[in-house]
Amino acid sequence: MAVTQVDELFDQRGGKKDQEATEVRRMFRVLTDTQTDDALVVINDAPALGLPEVFDLHPASPDLWVDTVVPRPEADDGQMWRVVVTYVLVPPIPPGGGDKPWDLDPVINFTFMSRQRVFEKAYAYNQSISAAGATRDAPDVRVVNKSLNQPFDPPAMIEDALLMILIQRNIKQADFDPEDIRTYQNTICNDTPTIAGISFEQWTGWMRDIKADKLWTNENEPYWSVRWEIVYDPETWIKKIANMGVFEAGQNTSGTPSSPGNLVKYKKIRDEDGDAVRDPVPLNLQGQRIGQGDPTVYLPYHGLWEEDWAPIGLPSAY
Repeated sequence: MAVTQVDELFDQRGGKKDQEATEVRRMFRVLTDTQTDDALVVINDAPALGLPEVFDLHPASPDLWVDTVVPRPEADDGQMWRVVVTYVLVPPIPPGGGDKPWDLDPVINFTFMSRQRVFEKAYAYNQSISAAGATRDAPDVRVVNKSLNQPFDPPAMIEDALLMILIQRNIKQADFDPEDIRTYQNTICNDTPTIAGISFEQWTGWMRDIKADKLWTNENEPYWSVRWEIVYDPETWIKKIANMGVFEAGQNTSGTPSSPGNLVKYKKIRDEDGDAVRDPVPLNLQGQRIGQGDPTVYLPYHGLWEEDWAPIGLPSAY
């Protein structure tokens, strides 16, 4: 039960570059001497014949480190393996700092995620964060047309970028629970954590993605390399929807606008010519058409599950 040959497939090299990371792949073919050899035989024995190991440097690019080594059977005889070796720009585990992978400090990276959003508020002309009373996270100039002082329809859109924190940490087998992935994936923070030196207010953090790879130490001890992708939005991840419609609430028996809990009568909203409007118009919280120049009312909805992130144990320092 041993590896007999290792060859690199130079014509099958590859890689990618996206907003999160640079990744390079090398392909190898590994032969073993018996059909019953498994992936651990390839991982443990093939490095002696030239297969890279996790944490090795790329031979042509010393700023690239091996992140994963993934062997898969290539033929029916069970003795031929194709091994994908993936390199990344930062080491998955920093050198030094502990005897075991799970004793080492987490690896932290900062990047940004671009998006388009509705352009509701703008900054005053020449306004900067140093201006008196100005707040970077709270522009206060409404984006409206100059005739009716109403939001544009369709709404104006703007590009922006949100801070993303990438954290990689190793967890030994006994402390890893795959249920944590299902618990925290695609949630927003219900607490106010400090993560990698960044203070999060309630609902401002989104757990965009969690990945976990099972690896082994040189002594064949299993552990997990876990990566968290967290995106920070200072305006929170609560969905805000304009309160609009083609019907408005009528009057109740007391002659005042209908309110929640009372029997509501609805009537069609009509334009200046008396025709029923086809496009939704802004409404107030009582379900009636707002006056000209009044601000649009937005209703908040939680589209993501709220979760307390403290049990994850994400690093507070950077």
